[in-house]
Amino acid sequence: MKQYRPLVSLIGMVGGLLLALPVEAAQFRTWHFDPQQNRLEFSTDAAVQPRAQLLFNPTRIVVDLSGTTLEQRTINQTVGGAVQAIRIGQFDAQTTRLMIELAPGYTLNPDQVVVRGETPQQWVVQLPPPQGGASPQANPSQVNATPVAGAATQVEGVRTTPDGFFIRTSGASPMMTIVRSSGTQVVLQLENAAVAAALTGQTLPANEFGVTAWSIQPVSAAVPTLQITLTVPANSADWQASVSNGSGIIILPPRGIAIAAVPASSVAAPAQAPAAASPPIAVQPLPQDPVVPLQLEPAIPAIPAVPPPSSGIPKQAITIVIDPGHGGGDPGAIGVGGLREKDVVSAIAYEVARILE
Repeated sequence: MKQYRPLVSLIGMVGGLLLALPVEAAQFRTWHFDPQQNRLEFSTDAAVQPRAQLLFNPTRIVVDLSGTTLEQRTINQTVGGAVQAIRIGQFDAQTTRLMIELAPGYTLNPDQVVVRGETPQQWVVQLPPPQGGASPQANPSQVNATPVAGAATQVEGVRTTPDGFFIRTSGASPMMTIVRSSGTQVVLQLENAAVAAALTGQTLPANEFGVTAWSIQPVSAAVPTLQITLTVPANSADWQASVSNGSGIIILPPRGIAIAAVPASSVAAPAQAPAAASPPIAVQPLPQDPVVPLQLEPAIPAIPAVPPPSSGIPKQAITIVIDPGHGGGDPGAIGVGGLREKDVVSAIAYEVARILE
């Protein structure tokens, strides 16, 4: 067996060198957005598998192409109407990001977004008609309750925050119960609570963070109880609600909603009639003159390109765990005025998670 040892060693060395060679990334080639059809088409020079999700603040569809590079600096094209802009850029050294940003006041149902491969190199993102932009008279999000004398908690107003919503209250600290947080509704009940006179008849902030409608109405006459219902996108059940320092309720949406990407089937799709719109836009090489790029996500610094690893070990995804330290039944330290440590650290943790998203 000794005579085979040099051959085995040579095979091992060659195999190691082959594993160490960097994999050539796909190149992003062309793209085209049809505003009449609400459809984005794009192509690459090699097979890709997009990862799509719906993000909020602002509301946008994000499509990440792992293992793909862009030979042009960030593309930023204004569209107009419900779709405000299309942005394409290099999210990190190995990921090209496409973003369809909706205009303020618009949202859409992520279940109706179709990400489909015509071929492994050609993909289509088909949007449903965006919701929103209606006149206030057509807005169903209004308060359908009247003030009740003797209620311990008064709901004074609802406003949008950078992270979600804040329901301002006065009087006793809200006694809140989450009745249901699944499907397309988030339902909260406030015991011994009623609306303040100033809130009656107000229009609530719909079409923000994917919320298409609000409802505030009484559900019990024996003990004044308010039911607050948010109509949210399907499959976005992980909304969070908590009482903040006894003076209100914080409602936080999920950081993102995943959208399935359907790869091209082995059966050829039927040919479609060519659209009358402009042809796809080819990505041009970088210009010689320096250009200041626009960042897709201002809150996330660009990740510099790194050399390929020298070993055959693949680079794994990075997972960041944020531990607030307190929560649930553990309020942490109690400050002046009843401020609980868990309310502070929880809000900070959600904000950090949003920035890192």
